[in-house]
Amino acid sequence: MLRLILASCLLAVTTIAQADADLLAELTRRSVAIQTLEGSFVQTKSIAVLPVPITSTGKFSFDRKVGVLWETLEPVRNSLQISAGTIKFEDAQGKSLLEGQGPAAGAEVIARIFSGVIAGDLAALNEYFVATSAGSSTKWQIILVPRSPNLAAYIKKIELQGHEITEQLDIAEANGDATRIQLTTGKVTRTAP
Repeated sequence: MLRLILASCLLAVTTIAQADADLLAELTRRSVAIQTLEGSFVQTKSIAVLPVPITSTGKFSFDRKVGVLWETLEPVRNSLQISAGTIKFEDAQGKSLLEGQGPAAGAEVIARIFSGVIAGDLAALNEYFVATSAGSSTKWQIILVPRSPNLAAYIKKIELQGHEITEQLDIAEANGDATRIQLTTGKVTRTAP
């Protein structure tokens, strides 16, 4: 009887692992087909030392060839442009608040992670995170846990949720802060199957 129970448990774990791998493979296949995304966001940042979260709203665009443009419209206007190896953060007047390039600035890593999270590009994220999934291809959740201790010093985990594309992401930071971003996508362009 004990052997039967152990065999059943092993089969269940194997089946769950295969279902997880199948879902991740399906979501990866879909994300690679995304060429452009445009939409709006509501971002709520809970800072451990503040009693009330900070909410901001704005719009975003992702172009696989160009990168990500993240524009905060309220309460303070600014923009974040992320392309391969470059990060540029500007205020409402276009004054540069931060500019970083290359590996020394960590710009390339941040660019790949941010673009991967927005587009749900698991292939890009796999280098930095261990991914587990739950749900189905029409309603899914992915949990990303950093692979390296250096990244884990800042990010505890990232949870992505969506239906067709990523609709919500929750970032738990190592310092106790948390960010929830709700994405509403207005336009998606994919490559032909």
